[in-house]
Amino acid sequence: MDSFSDELLYNILLQDKTSNSNIVWSLSDEKSECISLCNAKKIRPRNKKTRTDKSNRAKNKAEVFTPSFICKIQNDSVDEFALKEHCFWQDFVLLKMLEITCGEAPYLTNRYDVIKGKYIDPENRAGLLDRKLKIISANTQDEKDWILWAKKAVQSVYGYDIQGDNVYLARRNIIFTVSEYFYSKYKKALEQNTLKELAEIVSWNVWQMDGLVQNSKTKIKDWENNKLINFWKLINKKRKFFYAVVGNPPYQEKNRQQIYTDFYLLSRDLGDIVSLIFPSGWQEAKNANNLYKMNNKKIKKDKQIVYIDNRRNVFSYIQAEWTNIVLWKRGYDNNLGGKQIIYTNGKTPVQIKLLIKPKLNEKPNEILQFAKCVTESKGFASIKKITSSRKPYGLWTKVENISRTKKNADDIKIYSNKWLGSVVWGSKDYDFPIKSPALNKYKVLVPYAWGNMYEKHYLCGTFADIIIASPNEACTETYLESGCFDDYKTAKKHAKYLMTKFARALLYVNKTSQHSTTAWASIPLQDYSESWWDKSIDKIDEELMKKYNVPENIQEFVFKNFQTKTEKNITNYKE
Repeated sequence: MDSFSDELLYNILLQDKTSNSNIVWSLSDEKSECISLCNAKKIRPRNKKTRTDKSNRAKNKAEVFTPSFICKIQNDSVDEFALKEHCFWQDFVLLKMLEITCGEAPYLTNRYDVIKGKYIDPENRAGLLDRKLKIISANTQDEKDWILWAKKAVQSVYGYDIQGDNVYLARRNIIFTVSEYFYSKYKKALEQNTLKELAEIVSWNVWQMDGLVQNSKTKIKDWENNKLINFWKLINKKRKFFYAVVGNPPYQEKNRQQIYTDFYLLSRDLGDIVSLIFPSGWQEAKNANNLYKMNNKKIKKDKQIVYIDNRRNVFSYIQAEWTNIVLWKRGYDNNLGGKQIIYTNGKTPVQIKLLIKPKLNEKPNEILQFAKCVTESKGFASIKKITSSRKPYGLWTKVENISRTKKNADDIKIYSNKWLGSVVWGSKDYDFPIKSPALNKYKVLVPYAWGNMYEKHYLCGTFADIIIASPNEACTETYLESGCFDDYKTAKKHAKYLMTKFARALLYVNKTSQHSTTAWASIPLQDYSESWWDKSIDKIDEELMKKYNVPENIQEFVFKNFQTKTEKNITNYKE
């Protein structure tokens, strides 16, 4: 079911109830025109747009579409509380749910995977409306009862978006969803009058709005009390209109100011449960680019946060390697005394104190003494002199004009993340935004998120593998670049050095998060002239401790408390 047979349905789904006109193409453009009936019939879902269109929408409209499995994870968490707190199915159906910046409404109904475009059968869907319709189908037999409760279900789901074509597609998806569940149960189509009634409901419940501009004219409908209400007057009400607020808000404006912070704070003011996915950068002790709005005790020590789930490369096509799902419940007490439960990709939960200010003096005294011993040694020079800042070649996680296969013998190898296949290729004259002097040299690539800081077993957490890169090889922002060597032998020694507990313990001294970009200052630069650099990593560790006259008690502490790494953890290592 991909089109309507009655043009009246199109006209209803294009209505903007607040302005008594049609929705416009985009509220971010003051000159944007209304969407006409003719144009509406040509609007295509995102998965049918060209790759260029998708990229432009992500870049210019901050438009990021969420994979179905992420929508399911977030909705499952909302359901867990909803089903516990509302034992009658009718009460569950009536719970009001809001999807902010809804796009094509995948959190309300995932008729298809918005990334891959694959249609999803009703029984396998996990949208909030889908769940309500499944419960209705399981508890009603009479068609009239089913339709009555289906209308109530549609009245209970809300969403908004700044882009008019998204609003139209979201409305259409909701209508199609009800039709498909009805057909699945009764093996016949809904009558046209019922579709029009549903369209009227949806045209109120999914509306066009800029979620960060408080417009007093924005009206939505309270169906339970049969009255219109001003959306912005719902903020900070003692009794919340929405039971749950879910979604994947825009991350930043064109000037790179983070705006997901505003959507998180707004969502907490609107609902009793909040489940959003956005970048994990707010967990660091940073105030720049609007992060100050969440870098405070009220947010970071909030006992109402049920969990934080750090996810890597969920959105491989945008500039956000790490995102996190945050589940928040009004009145909840996680009993963690200001700490938070943090998962990594849904696993290995740990309790973490989110820092508001970098507090290096909270590191173990042995580590601070170790750093003092090394940095005050004669002739100390820091390895940060030969270690790049973030994006050594100016490439984001998403790389333009690359190939997943090598086409020519002189193509440049570009190390990326696993979602791009770990390695991609550029032509010999590839236009790197930054011209690194190490492009035609040997170097070591280290993940910029190195040492994940989840310290259940080791200080600084676990460390990913590193790479010895050859001339004519580069990397995306996934890696930092360390060293610029004329020969492989020296690069190999440098890689082994970085894998010593000696070096990684000194990295830990200045680390306040999983990111290591600015944490290299206490690691001494080496000239690799000693004969023992050809030994194994564990033997090099012993030699380094002797070289810097590190006291035995500190040596013992370092060797005991940091993860062991071997030559097997160095990609491209050759004996």
